[in-house]
Amino acid sequence: MNISCSYIVLYSSQPQRLMQFFTSIFDIENTSKESSFLEFRILDLTFRIIYKEDLDPRDLVLPLVFNLESELSLLELSQKIEFTYYRESFKDFELNLKGQKLIFSDPDDRKWILECKESFNHSLPDQNSMNNNCLLS
Repeated sequence: MNISCSYIVLYSSQPQRLMQFFTSIFDIENTSKESSFLEFRILDLTFRIIYKEDLDPRDLVLPLVFNLESELSLLELSQKIEFTYYRESFKDFELNLKGQKLIFSDPDDRKWILECKESFNHSLPDQNSMNNNCLLS
């Protein structure tokens, strides 16, 4: 049996705003040909943003894991998120980078967690420390 992921649903009370947020931080575009949802791809996964007026806290749980290149990518992503928050005048948000863990919230207050599996060498980085596996969940 071969099982693959068709798409992942992200419910949103403001789908256009959420799409713009992801466009800013992940450098992606809406790929949907439908008007009933927005869609984008990260790696080989498709995400669909579907409008839902009254979000239940259970709609904001995203138990997914992604690989990221390095701890430097954590810092770069953190800076992009911070700039997007500033540019879009987001008032209530979470952005927390501590060591190998980055926690941030999207416009619907969905929490995203990014962390590196291995600790970063705090001296000058060598090629091995630059290739640490990182996870986004």
